[in-house]
Amino acid sequence: MNMNFMLRTACVWAALAVAAGCGAKTPATSSVTGVVTFNGTPLEGAQVTFFGEGRPAAGPRPRLGHHHPVLPRHRAATRPKGHPRHAALGIADAQGRFQLMTFGPGDGALPGEYVVVITKTEAGSTDPNNPYAPVRSLIPERYGDRAKSGLTATVQLGKSNEFTFELTN
Repeated sequence: MNMNFMLRTACVWAALAVAAGCGAKTPATSSVTGVVTFNGTPLEGAQVTFFGEGRPAAGPRPRLGHHHPVLPRHRAATRPKGHPRHAALGIADAQGRFQLMTFGPGDGALPGEYVVVITKTEAGSTDPNNPYAPVRSLIPERYGDRAKSGLTATVQLGKSNEFTFELTN
C-alpha cells in the first residue's frame, strides 16, 4: 500500500475521532455520593433519585427546547411550573452507598435544590405466566412519592456533596 494513502487515511480517522468528541457541552455537575439505610440496615438495590426544583444554585442552566435527560424534547419548552428541571439517579450497592449520574455514569448532579425520592421494589410474582403482576415496595411508599418523601438535598458546585438518608418504618 502507498504510504501517502495510509497517512491520509490515518489523518481522516483522527479528524473524525476529534469531531465525534466535539458534541454539545453539558452543564457543569458536581459529584454526589451518599448512603441510604432502612431501619439501620444498608438498602442494597435502592434507587435514589434527585428531582431538581426551582432555579439552580450556581452554574449554567440547560437551554430549554434542547435535549433534556428527563423531559422529552417537545415538552421541555412548555414545562409546567413546578415540573422538575433535571434529575439525577443512583443505585445503592451492598453497603447502601450510591453515586449519582445526570448525563453520564458518575458525573453527579447539577447544582441546586432537590427533592429526593428513594424506592426499593421486588416483582409481585415470579410466575412466568403473569409478567404484569404489580411490583411490591420493600420500604414505606411515602419515600417513593415526591410530595410525601420529606427528603431534600442541596447540591453545590465544587463542594463535597455527601448525603446520608436514614429511612424508617
